[in-house]
Amino acid sequence: MSVFVSPSYLREIEFPSSRDLSFHKQFHGGQPPGHVPPSERPFTTFIQTVPLRYTLSAPFRWTNIPTLTIAAANGHVTVVELLLDAGVSPNTEKALIKAAANGHIMVVELLLDAGALANIDGVLEEAVAGNHCKIVQLLLDEGALVNTDGALKEAVARNYDEIVELLLNAGATPHVKGALKNAVANGRVKIVDLLLKYADCEFNIKGPLKEAREKGHQEIVELLHNYKLVVMSTKLTT
Repeated sequence: MSVFVSPSYLREIEFPSSRDLSFHKQFHGGQPPGHVPPSERPFTTFIQTVPLRYTLSAPFRWTNIPTLTIAAANGHVTVVELLLDAGVSPNTEKALIKAAANGHIMVVELLLDAGALANIDGVLEEAVAGNHCKIVQLLLDEGALVNTDGALKEAVARNYDEIVELLLNAGATPHVKGALKNAVANGRVKIVDLLLKYADCEFNIKGPLKEAREKGHQEIVELLHNYKLVVMSTKLTT
């Protein structure tokens, strides 16, 4: 299959420009095969007109960004499919990270199905930062590393309680440094409740309890008191 991705991809997604046609002349001495004026040719048709060897895996000469990464970042499913079918590695630099960060779940699925690694550094954190719950769940299902601290910290800091629960349910430790303190300080009642419920060892609640009282977060004060009572009761019965 012949595949070409426009060198001006970052600027013009739908149609190639005259600059692209000049790029082709370097290889063909004329217009590319099957040429139709740019204004009449949709991008997804145009990408199939130039031999694969010229452009596929190499980054653009003036951007140094791999073609698959740009396609993934922009959520262009058809382009990603063509590139993967043509043999481009799904683990091309930052392709999965960019797709996850921008919430392009169909692209994330394509890359993972093609063999992209879900446990690469940064991908889960980027999905969390964008509050992309479905992508977070997909990455977790595919083996993303849940105990790198960054993902849970990010979710707590941004008050994404649904993602906090996803991460905790997948095995993230609630004892990540600063997580409970951050949640208490910002009055995140549901997140405090989740962190306490998933705790697998005792929290030191002295500091958080003091801060909750000072800031008037009464619901959190009650949660922390109840947690303390449960811990004390457990100690007495063991």
